[in-house]
Amino acid sequence: MRSRIGVVLAEVESTYGVDPSPLPTADAVQVFEPEVDPQTDSLERQDLAHGLSRLKELGGKRRINFSFMTELRGSGAAGTAPRGVSALFKACAMSEAISAGVSVAYAPVSSSFQSCTIYLYMDGKLYQIQGCVGTFEIVLTAGERGMVKWTMSGLYETPTDAAVPGSPTYDSTVPVVCKNLVATFDTFAAVIREIMLKINNKITERADLTGVHGIRGFDIVDRNPDGEISLEATVLATKNWYTKYEADTVQVLSVVVGAVVGNICAITANQCRIRQIPEKDEDGIRVHPIPFQLSRSAMNDELSIVFT
Repeated sequence: MRSRIGVVLAEVESTYGVDPSPLPTADAVQVFEPEVDPQTDSLERQDLAHGLSRLKELGGKRRINFSFMTELRGSGAAGTAPRGVSALFKACAMSEAISAGVSVAYAPVSSSFQSCTIYLYMDGKLYQIQGCVGTFEIVLTAGERGMVKWTMSGLYETPTDAAVPGSPTYDSTVPVVCKNLVATFDTFAAVIREIMLKINNKITERADLTGVHGIRGFDIVDRNPDGEISLEATVLATKNWYTKYEADTVQVLSVVVGAVVGNICAITANQCRIRQIPEKDEDGIRVHPIPFQLSRSAMNDELSIVFT
């Protein structure tokens, strides 16, 4: 089986764990570095015996984890959600607000959670993963494509043999390389090497002795979003991060990726509380890799992702 041959489909479920049958013509997601990990709890049986040999372990709860990356890019049409990625954001406790012909906006939610079904075709084998929820991380590195790293958990199903769909339909947009972007931190136009933003959803497994594999499903029960911005250090007269750090004031992070309508992504975090101000050498340049919390002002406003 060849690692390069495969297709991923993702579609939101109307009912948790019920397969909506995603289609290659509507729900294909272009993914990179997929890693599928079926897991079974091993139940040891360490009895009191007349020797050291062990009894056979038993299989406990089963689940499947799936991690992969997608490029940060729009659908190609303002007001149209990115194909497949829309379902992934929703399954990571993000709302989707569509303004026809204008924008698609994603923001965290604390109720009315959604899930998705993911089909992972791998060169003749199909993993059908229902009841998926997860978490994600956005990575913007200078000179590289903007990427989103996804980590999903779902219900275990026995894989089957299935042909890879021959003509999946993907969004035709080309990802924007992170150069000549508009980005500020505390309204300061720093020399920024990298920005990382994590939603940090906490996924809880719902154990159920009536479930086929001992699990009823997965819930998102908490989140603690954070991030890190790596920027060049300056003299304090240019920018004094220490006064912000010591006063515990929050900063606004704003970055716009892209400039062509249909492939613009504006990311905003209005309540960045600086946790530390480390300083290190990178290739002879002093750099601050500043970690920060994404806190709330009002509820569910820690992070905004808007495609236009």
